Amino acid sequence: MIKKIFIGLIVIVIALVLFLIKTLYNAGQFKSIESRCACECTPVKLACPEDIDVDYETGMAFISSSDRRAAMRGEKTQGGIYGYSLIAKNPRLINLTEDFKDQLNPHGINLYISPEGLRLLYVINMGHDAHFHDTTEGSKIEIFEYRGGKLHHRETITGDMITTPNDILGVGSRQFYLTNDHGATTPLGKKLEAYLQLAISNIVFYDGTAFKKVADDLAYANGLALSDDGNTVYATATVGNNLRVYKRDSETGILEEINDIDLDTGVDNIDVDSEGNIWAGCLPKLLSFVEYSKDPTNPAKVAPSQVLKIIPSEKGYTVREIYLNTGEEISGCSSAARFRNRLLIGASYDDHFLDCMLQDE
Repeated sequence: MIKKIFIGLIVIVIALVLFLIKTLYNAGQFKSIESRCACECTPVKLACPEDIDVDYETGMAFISSSDRRAAMRGEKTQGGIYGYSLIAKNPRLINLTEDFKDQLNPHGINLYISPEGLRLLYVINMGHDAHFHDTTEGSKIEIFEYRGGKLHHRETITGDMITTPNDILGVGSRQFYLTNDHGATTPLGKKLEAYLQLAISNIVFYDGTAFKKVADDLAYANGLALSDDGNTVYATATVGNNLRVYKRDSETGILEEINDIDLDTGVDNIDVDSEGNIWAGCLPKLLSFVEYSKDPTNPAKVAPSQVLKIIPSEKGYTVREIYLNTGEEISGCSSAARFRNRLLIGASYDDHFLDCMLQDE
């Protein structure tokens, strides 16, 4: 009996060790990171510039900013959406939401341009929970109209299916997709979901009246983007290290999965450029990012950053690495958006984003 118990314990220990190794491997902790990019980058000061979306007709970049470090210290914060012109000779940041009177701590954002030229910016407002997803209270959707160089608030949308919102994708004047990056809703449940790498987070669709779930098997659902023709939705799974490709029914909003692309990195927000290419901000070492997000005061703690360019074609998808950095230039890349030969790189917890001039684009 004792021998059987001993053997059983050994089996359990081996299983736990193998699971730990698998977790570290999937999180990219064994990767060797060497900084490289055919570009010249300039840091632009802005607190926690998490998401970036570009108006490819005007060259205006919209950047969400919310001081998560201050929120983690228990301070009340007021974030904003900033404009940054990519065609100006000397671009400067402009707070486009300084007239917004309610609390605003934006996370994922997306610019929708109607056939008539109406520009609506969809914004996930984390409310007082700007420090990420330890709680879910107060999260809602804000819709702004961009005109006259400012964002004018049009509407606030709430709902029970807005649980742990991360990114948003506008597809109409009141219609949008939303990722909930956790299926669990309690702090313990979220931790178990993340470390056990459970694929139970989801995508929901709001048709202008009600929400409905349209995908629910992603491991940390994160970024969203739309193809130029509006028929394809791209969604990232950070813990799953993959990019999902969905065929979209424009009448019902229903998504049908048609491809699953393994990117071998913790892919975060994505953006589709004017040529239809997908640009992804990535976290090649997920656990390093987790440690960095908890303690930015230790200079030894940095999180590597990566940008991938995914090129769709009739034959499939080609993946190119455009940017890789150990974390000294920017830590924990959360987004990437390209306009002509410019590449903007955002980060969830840094105090700046990068404005890079690409040499081979």
